[in-house]
Amino acid sequence: MGPELVTPQLSRVAEGTGIIFVVPAGTGPVVWDREFVLTYTGEPAESIQGDGRGCLQAQLYAAQTVVFADAGSGPPTRVAGALTLLLGTAAPSGPIPAGTRAGSLSHGFQCMIGSDFYDWYRGTVQ
Repeated sequence: MGPELVTPQLSRVAEGTGIIFVVPAGTGPVVWDREFVLTYTGEPAESIQGDGRGCLQAQLYAAQTVVFADAGSGPPTRVAGALTLLLGTAAPSGPIPAGTRAGSLSHGFQCMIGSDFYDWYRGTVQ
């Protein structure tokens, strides 16, 4: 992880906006058997520079902490190092605001950032 991200945090994200993000492999839930909701915690973000290979395009990304909660039951899972790849049809211009929630999550595939595997998810902002 790099230095603290200096790009200002985005304002509120509109409900219904599509979102694509990755988390370190094995830290997120398997979502095809239950309904999970993701919430951004708003903790300080660090930056990761993408190199145009693997998961990331050649640009700066905010690494943030998120919480996965099972809508049915079970304890929430806190995950550091989540990277939001797309918000709507474009890469976000800064960290996602605290309290932003996404549902209708689906797990896609694994991809790499450097030598580390990440799990890819798609969802919709609630």
